[in-house]
Amino acid sequence: MMTVKRTSYLKILLYVFILAIVTGACKKDGDGVLKPDDEEEPDLEILSGTLSSPLTLVNRYSNPLVADYKVPTTYTVASKLTIMPGVRIEMGPEAKITVTSQGSIRSMGTPDSNVVFCGRQQNPGYWDYIMINSYDSINQFKFTIIEHGGGNIYQPAELVLNGSSMMKFHNNTILHSERYGLYLKDHSSKLLEFKNNNIENCGLAPLYIFSSHISSIDSTTILSNNNMFNYIEVVGSNIYEVESWLRTDVPFYLTGATSINTDVIIKPGARFVFGPSGRILVKETGSLYAVGLETDSIFFTGAQNINGYWDCILFLSNNPYNEFKYVSLNYGGGYYYWNGCIYLQDAFFKISYCTVANSYNWGIYRNGVYNFENAGFNNFYNNTTGNIGP
Repeated sequence: MMTVKRTSYLKILLYVFILAIVTGACKKDGDGVLKPDDEEEPDLEILSGTLSSPLTLVNRYSNPLVADYKVPTTYTVASKLTIMPGVRIEMGPEAKITVTSQGSIRSMGTPDSNVVFCGRQQNPGYWDYIMINSYDSINQFKFTIIEHGGGNIYQPAELVLNGSSMMKFHNNTILHSERYGLYLKDHSSKLLEFKNNNIENCGLAPLYIFSSHISSIDSTTILSNNNMFNYIEVVGSNIYEVESWLRTDVPFYLTGATSINTDVIIKPGARFVFGPSGRILVKETGSLYAVGLETDSIFFTGAQNINGYWDCILFLSNNPYNEFKYVSLNYGGGYYYWNGCIYLQDAFFKISYCTVANSYNWGIYRNGVYNFENAGFNNFYNNTTGNIGP
């Protein structure tokens, strides 16, 4: 009798032990269905508050579509933040990352393992922005994808440079922004090593910059894919460093006054579209050398085909490098005082193989003690007041 009871008791213990093993390997989800551990949602690490000591984010999951970290609201970076290849950061609604002047950010993707900043939902403007306030050359984005942001009207882009910030930016993709892709808020910001990037499907223009940033935009970056405005929006500013303006796959859209205080070279194929009252001023210490090719001209024109839509290119410089060759200028001459599409005030200027057309005033107007070289083969037409004056 005792033997039977002991055997039954041992069977019960064995059953309990097996049940513990089985239930230990599984957990119940909300509806009571057993769910193996390897199918559970990962425990995402939250990035919030202020980062006050150096941090390196590593790829926590082998599946590239699974978020390694998430930013639910606001994350302030006040120290060194390094993001390793393959990291995916999920941004919550209206979420934002701000890098302070004490902080820095390095997003170090590779060709085979990009870093990704994305919205929890794949809607343009779902999250706000990444904003950099740091004047530190360590700031870098490479092989990084940034998408579905740009939702803030005051910082209107997925990536914003503020004040005297600087950043290296190459081999990156920005897409599906509700507004701009990359936005530079100040003329003193610096784009370092800007090349081989792709900015597409933006609700406004892919880039918002100042004249002082034009030379940073390279010919290898793609900016022409399905943006609302396929041009680079440029706010007029002063240029004090010797530089070259390259051909890009979309034109530069110039607003306000761009003042050239040093030597600027415009390369063949570069295109410039002026907004209303747009102008270029070549100051006494500056020069503008725009020499295209017969098969690859340089273009200056208005955003609308209206005589005088933009103002002029004003030369105040007696520098012998002021020269236009294989350049087309259209729809300028809109300023009543500088009454020509090209205006010379005590300046040197050489022109050949150019077209000057549809000026509201003169095609070229000369004033003061000037040195004007018409080297021939130019084409003037439909300039309201006349071609060359006085």
